[in-house]
Amino acid sequence: MNALRWSRASTETARDMQFIERAFVATIWQAIVSPLAGLRLSSRISNGGGGAHSESNCAQMESRCRSIDFTLGLDSACGKSGWPSLKAPPIVIAANHAMPHTSDTSATPTRSVSEAQELSQVGSTVLRNAWDPNHLAILRTAIVAYDDRRRERVTKGDAAPSERMYTTHGVGTFAGLVHGRLVEPGLLPQMFQGSPFQALCEAYFNCDEFYASPNRLGFRIHYTSVSDRSFIPYHQDSYTQDVRTPRVLNCWMPLDPGAGIDAPGLEVVRNTCRPDFPRKDFGLRSENAAYDFITIDRDRIIEDYGDNFMAPEFEVGDGLVFTENVIHRTYVTPEMTKPRINFEFRVFPANSLPPGVTIADFGGSLIRVA
Repeated sequence: MNALRWSRASTETARDMQFIERAFVATIWQAIVSPLAGLRLSSRISNGGGGAHSESNCAQMESRCRSIDFTLGLDSACGKSGWPSLKAPPIVIAANHAMPHTSDTSATPTRSVSEAQELSQVGSTVLRNAWDPNHLAILRTAIVAYDDRRRERVTKGDAAPSERMYTTHGVGTFAGLVHGRLVEPGLLPQMFQGSPFQALCEAYFNCDEFYASPNRLGFRIHYTSVSDRSFIPYHQDSYTQDVRTPRVLNCWMPLDPGAGIDAPGLEVVRNTCRPDFPRKDFGLRSENAAYDFITIDRDRIIEDYGDNFMAPEFEVGDGLVFTENVIHRTYVTPEMTKPRINFEFRVFPANSLPPGVTIADFGGSLIRVA
């Protein structure tokens, strides 16, 4: 029922997706490019004011951006014939794939309590063999189809600079997959219910009612040999998450084998970390305009928490769970040359809403997963 309610509400949300994407690029322009060029966009773009005025300014901004794509982190190879296809080689997910690097880790009350304690102490824990491979295959198929459609628009010249940037960065959301009729909203509760992730969430939050925001469930495609623009620097999810959901658990999961071995993985700081950790000051220099505003400096992390990082090796079905303030980044070495897709499953408990906030305040934009 909740999935159906979100599906109906998503129709209205989908109408705003193009404007939201344009506004995101406008924010980058206003924060980084505009000061350098002596230009100023209407504040109505960055503060969410709608209407023709904002759309007009976005259109003007995008026209200017076409001559400075490098500032937004766009690669010339994006969408062109040299861009490798996700369709080959196919990834075969065995129904009972071997997990030689770990012992049996099926969900049990004792294990869930132990994992919850680890989350409380260091902010992260690894779940082995946690996800149904059939569900992961559905997700991956939908993401591949979504990416194919998007790159086709880029190749034909039908994509706005914002969509070109998202293609280069290999980023998208579960909401986009649903809007594209590539997956059903009900997949989320099917994945969550009865999983080790649900057991962990219940033990950690002492709650059995959980919700997910499809716009906050992201996927990312990494093509190491083609582009490094998809690599995200050290950052905290809490910096950009909805203030009405202050407590969130994120389960990061690869949809391809070899993550952290011969394909990019994920690295976390082994500390719960304080919120709003100081971000790196780039001055007038930019390393990657899409991520400069969230980037945290590694040396500063070590000053506060020591050289205490974890970058697990993953099999398909594994997940790395961490809390909203844990600092993390894409983990990649020169040996990690294989492409991979990952998905992030973020949930929050009903008992963590701030005073005065109710589920109804989200206007049907959520999916109840348990």
